[in-house]
Amino acid sequence: KYEPPRYRSRIELYDLSGRGKPKPTELTQGQYSDTTPRFSPTGEQLAFLSVREEGGRPNLYVMPLAGGEARRLTEHKAGVGEFVWHPNGRQIAYFTRGEWEDSPAKTGLPRRITRSRWRADGAGVLPTEPAQVHVLDVRSGKSRQLTDLTADAAGLAFSADGATLYLVAQTPDKGFSAYRGDL
Repeated sequence: KYEPPRYRSRIELYDLSGRGKPKPTELTQGQYSDTTPRFSPTGEQLAFLSVREEGGRPNLYVMPLAGGEARRLTEHKAGVGEFVWHPNGRQIAYFTRGEWEDSPAKTGLPRRITRSRWRADGAGVLPTEPAQVHVLDVRSGKSRQLTDLTADAAGLAFSADGATLYLVAQTPDKGFSAYRGDL
């Protein structure tokens, strides 16, 4: 039976103040994968994606940079993709497919392909369900879904005042191109 390679990663912080050779401070020691670190606007916290169980999906964690354990913020079966801090540092917007699972991949049943871009290198077969934008309150851990997208999107960014959340969405029409999108 084929088993895909197991990748491990951790997050380290380097002091680049210019005094000697930079030495890393190990912030995480994940057994599987810790990726995509993002400092909070105040610089007091670090949010990152982490896989903490075999075969799991990445979920969102946050940890204080002054010291302490990472706290899990999301528990989506499908995992979390891209995320961004709100300028106030109290919220995080992120993409997720929530509890959706790609059943043909799990059951081994035939898959009906209806799009020209159905797989990608490094990702395999692409999900048929688009990810939705959620906003999470960091303190309470409660999130709410903001969108009901019909096509994939990417590129989350808040305006400087935090009043607007921008994203780039693909338009699923006859001339659909995976490499074009609208803001």
